[in-house]
Amino acid sequence: MLVDTDVLIWHLRGYPQATRRLDELGALTLSAGETQPTLEVIRNMARALSVSADALVFELDERNPVEDLRLQFEAVSQLPPDEQSVVKEVLESLIIKYQTRRWDKARAVTGAVTAQAKAAPVVKATPTKRVAQAGGQR
Repeated sequence: MLVDTDVLIWHLRGYPQATRRLDELGALTLSAGETQPTLEVIRNMARALSVSADALVFELDERNPVEDLRLQFEAVSQLPPDEQSVVKEVLESLIIKYQTRRWDKARAVTGAVTAQAKAAPVVKATPTKRVAQAGGQR
């Protein structure tokens, strides 16, 4: 059976699902990793290994919050549900505010480039007249 080298890597990283799957398959042929798997392949691999697609794509701690935020998220998880809702709303509003500023800044840069292009003098090329000198002037 053809197996992607990533499954072997997951096995070496200690994912028990990958080890179990490799044991089930028996004789293996490894792919050389020359192509990128499609979303469907990643999805099927995640199902076969009983892990999330994130576990296949990202390093172990790549998507986890930094340590300071992790402690705060743990503290928030201890709050009653109505207080957690307030924290979520505050976080969402701060994220939206940050993204809006970032988009506005990008739009301003794009607008400045567009304004410069509009303000630049446009030099139009005019076709030159060619007078045929076949026996006299026109």
